[in-house]
Amino acid sequence: MNFFTPRNITLGFYLGGITNIAGMLLFSMFYTNTLLSSLDPGVFSTAGIVLIQIWGLAYIAVARSTAQLPWLVAVFAVDKSVYVVTWLLW
Repeated sequence: MNFFTPRNITLGFYLGGITNIAGMLLFSMFYTNTLLSSLDPGVFSTAGIVLIQIWGLAYIAVARSTAQLPWLVAVFAVDKSVYVVTWLLW
């Protein structure tokens, strides 16, 4: 069974976008959590959190066009990889 169907890829982009937006709102307690920014000000400053959410909007914006935008999908993969590695090292 092929997991990487167009439908699943689209769903993954929607879920990734929603996770970036809602997850950052939740964990930043709607931008009031100073613990996050004190632990990693480079990633979790208010500007960093907003940029993570903007990436989430970008994931949602291209969710139905991934086949036409392979290089942009590659950029998203690199971006997510950087955050995953940062999280693992954290």
